[in-house]
Amino acid sequence: MGVTIFNSKCVVATFSIILVAVLFSSPVVTAASPPQPTYGIANVDGDITEWVLNKDFFAGMYNGWNEDNTHEASVYLRYDVSSGVLYVLVLTESGWTGIVSVDDSFVSISTSDDRKINDQRVKGDDIADGDPPDFVYVGTYTKNNVDYCEGFEASFKLPLGSWWIAAHMNVVELNDAGVSSVKPETAGTNDKTIPLVLQSLTVVPEAPYGATLMSVLLACGLFVAYRKKQKHF
Repeated sequence: MGVTIFNSKCVVATFSIILVAVLFSSPVVTAASPPQPTYGIANVDGDITEWVLNKDFFAGMYNGWNEDNTHEASVYLRYDVSSGVLYVLVLTESGWTGIVSVDDSFVSISTSDDRKINDQRVKGDDIADGDPPDFVYVGTYTKNNVDYCEGFEASFKLPLGSWWIAAHMNVVELNDAGVSSVKPETAGTNDKTIPLVLQSLTVVPEAPYGATLMSVLLACGLFVAYRKKQKHF
């Protein structure tokens, strides 16, 4: 009898460990949660299919750097802890188009909320050669000898820590593309610089929901079967 009780306790403990391990093996949330970005990598090549916009969204970009004005574009971020590279995607909102202008397409970094944008870590005249800083326009087209875009991809080195980031691109309304008399508008992050926190995180690869659920059910099923068997002794 003593052996049976001991074995029962061992089995209960074993199944408890299995269940807890399964439940707590859920991955660290990898979606952007400002001031933290998504943790991951991207390819700065003009093809944005690897970006998941609803997860990688970081902040809106507004006319005149003011969130009370029109939301004209958005900035999406990813950060690779191992390489210390921040990946940036800027895309215009519906009804707007970006202007290809190397001096007006940039991302800057500051160490304090000083609203300064002079430390531009990447801008339109950088090239995408795989060695950050990298920059490439997305969805470019020409209308009446003016070059337009849907946005840009970029990357640059940035250590772990707390920063302030600013993203900027000139835009016009889509219907005004090619109209020379229309002046471009500034699309920028609110109040110029916004908080950015980069931390060293251990990200567990996400298991399919079905696999996790089946593991839980299997552990529970085995435990119930064992308990029923014990009643026959």
